[in-house]
Amino acid sequence: MKNGIEEPLKVLGKIDNFTIIRKMREVKYDRTVRSSYAPMRLEKWYGYASNLQSIKEGRVEVTWTENFPDWMEEIRVKFFPESNSALLCKGARPESDTSIDWHRDHGTFENRVVMVNFGYAVLYVQDYDKGTIVHTVKDGEVIDFDSKLLHKSSQSCDERFIITFRKLKTEFSKHKLF
Repeated sequence: MKNGIEEPLKVLGKIDNFTIIRKMREVKYDRTVRSSYAPMRLEKWYGYASNLQSIKEGRVEVTWTENFPDWMEEIRVKFFPESNSALLCKGARPESDTSIDWHRDHGTFENRVVMVNFGYAVLYVQDYDKGTIVHTVKDGEVIDFDSKLLHKSSQSCDERFIITFRKLKTEFSKHKLF
């Protein structure tokens, strides 16, 4: 067990709800937080959001955005009820893409991430013991993984949505969630 997580990557289940995809298409996305690892993604934060800047240099900012919509709250409670942050990303080629290069998730968040995927991608996780784990992420799949391990993903379809649920570290909380 590393970082309190038993497996570096675990499939938790599958969601078969195409109403959710329609709702995700209606969201107003932007590129407010420009990640050099994922320059083409469109995004929308819910709950706590980070500007993903340097903690060490004092540039990090954490803000409360807005409550989770009902459809997202149901997913959050089912798969990661302790989470208090969600990043919804959209990739609709050729204008946008959810692919992201090798990285570790930002230090404002704990290591556990639950990712809900709509569309198809390949996820790579570099585990200390097992080497590189390659997982073809299927439509509707829900995956739990250690985001402090090096990881990347490549979108392999024309349209993809992902929701990544995270928990903000206590020392970065400025607001009370509930």
